[in-house]
Parts: sequence; structure tokens; C-alpha cells
Amino acid sequence: SGSGKSSFIKTMAVTLLKNNDDLTVYFVDLKGSEAPNLIGYDRLFTATEEQEAYKLINTVKDVIDKRRKQFTALRAKDLESYNNSVIRLGRVTDILPRILLII
Repeated sequence: SGSGKSSFIKTMAVTLLKNNDDLTVYFVDLKGSEAPNLIGYDRLFTATEEQEAYKLINTVKDVIDKRRKQFTALRAKDLESYNNSVIRLGRVTDILPRILLII
């Protein structure tokens, strides 16, 4: 409708990526209007077609399912407590990034 929603979402995604080294963004842009402007971020995954969107959403679902098991194994209630636990255990390579799914 021309009110700037897509521009706002793009600006929000870019700002979050620039200011959070521990963030991975999954962005579904079926209009295809903003995703091309976001090229160059290695922690950004985009989908502009319906089938790509299904795959991207399933990827996020798989990440969440895997994290649930990882959290349970360390009795962590959230991402921060999980990351603190793996640091205490000396497993810094197991630190998980924050994730954001934008649809």
C-alpha cells in the first residue's frame, strides 16, 4: 500500500545484523522487493519464491528442534543460559547465535 512496511523491515534487519554479531536472520520476501537489497550479509538467508520459503521455514524449524534437544541436555531454559553453560564447559565452539525469522 506504499506506507513503507517493506522498507521498515529491511532497515530493521540490516540494523539488527550490523549491531548483533551473534544474530542469524532468515527473511522470507515473497514480493522480492527487499531481499535483493540485503546481499552481502553472511548471516542472512533469504527466500523470494514460495518453494524457497517452505525450505527456509523448515530449516528454522529444524534449528529450533535441534536447539530444544541441546537445551534439554544442559538443562538450559533459554539461549543465554545454554551459551553460558557451554562456555563454562569449555565448549565455546558450541555457542549458538540468536535467530530471527521475518515473514
